[in-house]
Amino acid sequence: MSQLAILQFVRSNLVGKLNRCLTLAFGLFIVSCFSFATASESESLQLTPNQCVTLKQGNRCYLDLGIKWQAPGLGHYCLYLENRLKPLKCWQDSRMGMHHFEFSEAQSTQLSLRDEGSGTTIAVSQIEVKWVYRSRSRSTSWRVF
Repeated sequence: MSQLAILQFVRSNLVGKLNRCLTLAFGLFIVSCFSFATASESESLQLTPNQCVTLKQGNRCYLDLGIKWQAPGLGHYCLYLENRLKPLKCWQDSRMGMHHFEFSEAQSTQLSLRDEGSGTTIAVSQIEVKWVYRSRSRSTSWRVF
């Protein structure tokens, strides 16, 4: 075999492998773009910030809470605070929404997004209430001298 034939053989093998690698890389790029697009279309409930810090345990924590949500399709959705019957806010014929409200609780609390048509909970997020100092129970002790 001459040197020219060997070079052509090596070049054809390298070009073939390079083509396969480029095709594979392009395929992975397309799949990752598609999965990113479908992930962004799913349901979500984001709280900003998602933590509230108070000075002492048991004190109410006050926070201006930003809420962003997204649902898979158009519908009638309502935002609920844990253990409350009345919704904070509702949206009709919507797929996404934003809301701000003054959070005021002493304990960590869940917010949920519900589809009012079916009554199902679409997404849930939690606001963590934390404190700097743990409260101590005061015990009154009487001394008689």
